[in-house]
Amino acid sequence: MTPSFLTQPNAWAPLAIVDAPMPATSGLVAILSEADIVTARQQGRTLAARLGFSLTEATLVATVISELARNILLYAGSGTIVLQTIDDRTPRGILIVASDH
Repeated sequence: MTPSFLTQPNAWAPLAIVDAPMPATSGLVAILSEADIVTARQQGRTLAARLGFSLTEATLVATVISELARNILLYAGSGTIVLQTIDDRTPRGILIVASDH
């Protein structure tokens, strides 16, 4: 379920949007250790590749996720990264939501 604050007009600015024929997918990664940062980064890169992002765009997505996850671990101790494709229009994109606990 998408948080209500993200459904408001102009509630977020996409990092990268490209044309992509893939169906919607989403995932959640609990951030509890350094290993979880790697997992979240890999999932983001994989999702970006499946959506047809260029290597540069996929690397940007992975870097953003890595930084968000590292900040969660460093400053909050734990949290989650949620990845969700945005496929209600073309071009498509990835929504990344970072939450600390």
